[in-house]
Parts: sequence; C-alpha cells; structure tokens
Amino acid sequence: MGSDTVCAAFRAARQDPRVRAVVFRVDSPGGSAIASDLIRRESQLTREAGKPVITTMGDVAGSGGYYVALGSDAIVAQPATITGSIGVLIGKPVLGALRERFGITSDSVSEGPHAGMFDTLDGFSDSEWERINTLLDTIYEDFVAKAAAARGRTWDEIHAVAKGRIWTGADALENGLVDELGGVETAVRLARAKAGSGALPVRVFPRAHPLDRLRQHESSEDVASAEPQTVLSAWGPLEHLAARLGLPASGPLSMPGSWEIR
Repeated sequence: MGSDTVCAAFRAARQDPRVRAVVFRVDSPGGSAIASDLIRRESQLTREAGKPVITTMGDVAGSGGYYVALGSDAIVAQPATITGSIGVLIGKPVLGALRERFGITSDSVSEGPHAGMFDTLDGFSDSEWERINTLLDTIYEDFVAKAAAARGRTWDEIHAVAKGRIWTGADALENGLVDELGGVETAVRLARAKAGSGALPVRVFPRAHPLDRLRQHESSEDVASAEPQTVLSAWGPLEHLAARLGLPASGPLSMPGSWEIR
C-alpha cells in the first residue's frame, strides 16, 4: 500500500457516479504516520461525500494498518487478525563501527546542530533523543485522538487499550476497536446495506491497464482516473524523451507537415 495510489483510488471512487460504496481491504503491518493519515483522510472524505466505506482487515492491520481504517463507517476483522497496535516507534541503524571495520568512509556537509541526526554513522545525542521523544509523543497523542473520535470513545478509553499493544480481531471487537468479525463477504454485505441499493456488483477500483507500468503518470490525480489509464503514445515509453528533443508527438513514422482531409 502507498498513500499516492490508495488516496488516488479513493478520490476516483468519489468522482465516479457508478460507485455507491467502497470496500477497503487492508493487510499491512503499518508504515509512515503521515502516509497513514493521508489515507485515513481520503477514506473519511469519501464517507462524508455520501459513499459508505467499509474496511476489511486481512492477516495483519497493525499500527498504520489500523490508522488507515479510522476514516471508514465500519471496520471488519477476522477473529485472528493481528490489529490495534495504536502506537508509534522510530529508530535508525548505527553502522559507524561496521563501516570502520570494512574501511568504508563518507563525507557530508550539514548546517545546524541536528541536521545529521538521522545519519547512520553515530547514535542519537541527548538533545536529539529529546527531539525524538517529543516527536513520538506528538504522533501518539494524535493517533489516539483520531482513534477516539472515530470509535466514539474518549481519549483515555482508547489510551487504555493503545500503548502499542497488539490484539487479535476477537479481542479488538471486545475492546471496541472493530465493529464486526468476518471477511470480505461480511464487508460487502455491510457496504450494500449502508448503500441501500441491493446486490451491487463488486469490482477492483480503479481499473488499471497492464501497460500503465510503462508510462510515467503526470500526478496522482492521473492515476485516480476511473477509466483504464494508459494508451501508449506513438513513442511508447520514450514519450517524455521525444518531447524534450522536440520530436513530433505523432511518432517516428509520421508524414512531414500538416494535412487536411476534405
């Protein structure tokens, strides 16, 4: 999962009048707090636009994998899904001794006392640890606050089941972190019920074209198109290079000049 592609898919779903509800499948141990919050926000905006969002969890939906579910109308987990883990961690490898052992050297130029705090040569200094702890506290408090708002609980109630602890889906249901146990079929049933439109067909969204990997998209909005994405230009994957060289967009085998057929 990546915030660009998943957020684009949510935006495409909001813009497509044929989409009545979204079933959001999550199987992720987490990742960037910023990326997770971006996905959560797009899910929430889709729900607020009148299109129900049901999140269904696979084997793992922990940390950021749980964070992204907080914008949905309901969360469905398997009884044994590894979920929850409302918490945050940060770190870096310290490779100074290893690099010295193998004779690996590097040079850098930096400005400011903490510019190189994530450099892998040395560990964190005392002042850098202070900054790290402040960052962790800020992210954790925001995570708990958003979980509390999404689950209709107080900050203290969510904090009591948070603190980075991991739950099974069954435990998460008892602790109010998910709404129902089941799989994709359960999530589809809930989505159809909330959409109030009967047995709607289910399809993957957006519909990507196999050739999309050969072309660079202009932006995430380009990826968000509800229709198949790619029609290769006459230059194929060399389209951008041809444009920089001033070559005709119609391709290498085009007739010179402009033609008008009457």
